[in-house]
Amino acid sequence: MGCDYNIELFFRVLKQGCTIEQLRLQTEQRLLNALAMYLIVAWRIHNITMAGRAYPAVPCEVVFEPQEWHTLYTMQHHCHPPPTPPPLREMVWSLAQLGGFFARQGDGEPGIKAIWQGYQRLHDFIYAIDTYRTVKA
Repeated sequence: MGCDYNIELFFRVLKQGCTIEQLRLQTEQRLLNALAMYLIVAWRIHNITMAGRAYPAVPCEVVFEPQEWHTLYTMQHHCHPPPTPPPLREMVWSLAQLGGFFARQGDGEPGIKAIWQGYQRLHDFIYAIDTYRTVKA
């Protein structure tokens, strides 16, 4: 894939995933702060998507934090995660399925939108689990 395609995907995440065009912030500084945060998020989603396609067999810890892939694995397989990280492609597909990707035979690789939505949902689940553990303790 060419550089132009990657740039287009990156800006698609910014525009559609982060909805930066809809920001109605009252000051320039607030807009710059929001853009700085969204640039990091967009880069993260783009990195997960492209790494999952380019390096499907590497351990998923190259892009996922242990808490992220452990939560994904547990949700997908309904059991404790293995001691060694599963392949990146498996975790990217699990993430995309949280975002609405069907993962049917012939569907191809998951897109940016499904990964973006799955990543949001994953972090909602992680937050809920952390909150439950804090309250329970």
